[in-house]
Order: sequence, then structure tokens, then C-alpha cells
Amino acid sequence: MIFTDYKIAIPSYKRHKTIKTKTLKLLLKHNIPKSKITIFVANQEEYDLYNKELECQYKLVIGEIGMKNIRNFIADYYDFGENIMNMDDDLEEFVSINYCFNLDEWIRNSFELLELHDSNLFGLYPVNNKFFMKPLLRTDLRYIIGSCWGCRNMRVKVSLDDKEDVERSILYYLRDGIILRFDDISVKSKYYKEKGGMQITRTKLRIEQSAKYLVDKYPNLCSLKMSKKHKTHELKLKDKRDKIDKIE
Repeated sequence: MIFTDYKIAIPSYKRHKTIKTKTLKLLLKHNIPKSKITIFVANQEEYDLYNKELECQYKLVIGEIGMKNIRNFIADYYDFGENIMNMDDDLEEFVSINYCFNLDEWIRNSFELLELHDSNLFGLYPVNNKFFMKPLLRTDLRYIIGSCWGCRNMRVKVSLDDKEDVERSILYYLRDGIILRFDDISVKSKYYKEKGGMQITRTKLRIEQSAKYLVDKYPNLCSLKMSKKHKTHELKLKDKRDKIDKIE
């Protein structure tokens, strides 16, 4: 039995109905106690809407507007070193090649593995397609998607609203020399399609600028490519530093 404790942080903006039918419903399905969950909203007006919609069975905290701001607010809100499972507000289902998948057990086990590997960030496979998923635990530089990830809170701060998850992956990797990604687990979500959310201020120009900023700052860790599906600039992570600095 794994006893490692954790908290769940869900930043949400203009989605007081979506969060109820998506992420909160999903967590309830997996028997995650409501006492573990904190929802971070943008202002008093949003607080009142969520409070009424959720009746309020969850802890609500007024944070800040903007992806960068709310992520950094959450990092400061929790204690240093605390186990935080970060989730978006529009998650529909977890996808796993393990038919006995237990969410609570997986989260607890993941934090145990962080401690074992002397790492502070873990995530899951970014595409919910079992054809590509494999029973692998990656420990090199990999993309940790921002919709669902866990960290031992080192209060690592991001500087971007777009590509903040890529930046976080790089920052934790540079800090620890290792991050964990589970290629046998993913999550289903309609990225960019749900109304509301932090992406309402997102533009293709801003995405492009963020991608180019990261390539310029970390040329040995990422390169630029164009997404055929979304027609936006994407980043490919690959550690090209000298072998002596690489995770073998």
C-alpha cells in the first residue's frame, strides 16, 4: 500500500459548468476525495459563479488571470516540496494500456518514483492513442503536456503564457537532470475546442513568438517545427548537449 499524499490543483477560467461535467466528474468516477481538490479562479466574479454552480463542495481560491500568472500563483500557494497534481478543467478520461488502471494509486506511485529517481516533475503521454503508447517510463528530456502533470513543488516559475508546459519541461530537466514521463498513460481532452479557458487570449502570433523565444534561449534542447494539424508552431525537444551532461 502506497501512503504518499498529494493535492490536486485545477486552474479554471470561465468554465464553471465545464469543470463540473468534465474534470470533477472524472475525479469523482475515480473516487478521488473532494478534500484533495482546490480550484483556482481568476477573480471574485468568477469565484461567485463557481461557488454557486458547485454548491460549493470544493475549495475555491482566487488567483490571477493568465496561464503564466496562475501557474506561478499555484507554485507559490503550496508549500515548497509539496506533492501537487496539476490538472486542466476539461479532462474527459484517462487512457491507459493497463486495464487495471487506478488513478489514485498511479498518482501516489508516481510521486514515490519521483523521490526514487531524485526528480521533481512527471507527466504522461501527450497523445491518447493506444497504438503509439508503450509500457515505458522515460527519464530523458521529454515533453510534459500541461493538461495533466505532477510535481514536487520546487516553485519553478514559467515566463510564457503559451508553450509554458514546454518551458516547464526544460526548466525542471535543467534543474534536476531528469524528468519522468509515463508513455503508457494519457488523457482525453478537446484541446482548444472548449469554450472559455486560458486559451481565449491565445493567438497564432503569440504562439509563434513563444516558440521562437524558447528555441533562441535553449537551442541545444529544442527545435522549431510546424504543426500540420493545428497550423501553429510547435517545438521538438531533444537534448543535444555534450554526452557528459546527458541522461543515459
